[in-house]
Amino acid sequence: MATYNSVMSRLNELRDHFDGGFSASERDEINQFSIRYLGHPVENLTCGDCYKDAYVQIYAKLSHLGKLPEERNYVLKQGELLRIFSTGQTYSEPTDEQAEKFLIQFPNCIFKFAAYPSDWQERVEKRKKAIYRQKVANEKREAKRISKTNSNAD
Repeated sequence: MATYNSVMSRLNELRDHFDGGFSASERDEINQFSIRYLGHPVENLTCGDCYKDAYVQIYAKLSHLGKLPEERNYVLKQGELLRIFSTGQTYSEPTDEQAEKFLIQFPNCIFKFAAYPSDWQERVEKRKKAIYRQKVANEKREAKRISKTNSNAD
């Protein structure tokens, strides 16, 4: 697993190639950094300036944060948003939990993601079961509270 210092060190090494252009392997590395730390791939993989733009965005974000952001298993495609209709919330960089809750409702929308785990269906099903178990536990707790309140009122 990469550390903040190792990523920043690598970005500083890549800076030497900024003006002359990045090699194919460096472009791939910048694209991976972009997915991991910006939440989306480089905008246009055939555009040299797009890699420079991504490099600047990655460097600026990591410098500002002073740490690596939480790595996510689900990365939306450029320009995609997740809208949770039940809450009205919209996410451009959803957490794994937010993405899986969305996919519980809309599994056919997996196409919105540029990257996702190969076992995403199992993860979504596991989260769905966990949500159901929590709901049942809450309902039992509420029923017990109501029963206790009613017995105290008598």
